[in-house]
Amino acid sequence: MTAPTDYAPTDTAPAGIWRTEFADTVKLALPLALTQLGQIAMMTCDLLLIGRLGDQAVAAASLNFVWRILYVCSAFSMASSSNAGPQ
Repeated sequence: MTAPTDYAPTDTAPAGIWRTEFADTVKLALPLALTQLGQIAMMTCDLLLIGRLGDQAVAAASLNFVWRILYVCSAFSMASSSNAGPQ
């Protein structure tokens, strides 16, 4: 086993591989980023429409959104950790 100070890279990676890795990372991250933006836009529209009803309605809608996301995440985690998925 070598110590961290003994490590000396012999050559660097070519520039093309960094572009490829960056492009692949963006391909993976783009759907997640668009989903997040869509959820924020939906919540903003909900709050704009519900805002006319008063403070309590806005608070209830905000809590509903948080509980809905929590429910979806917990249901997904339970389904993925159980035998419910494809075999």
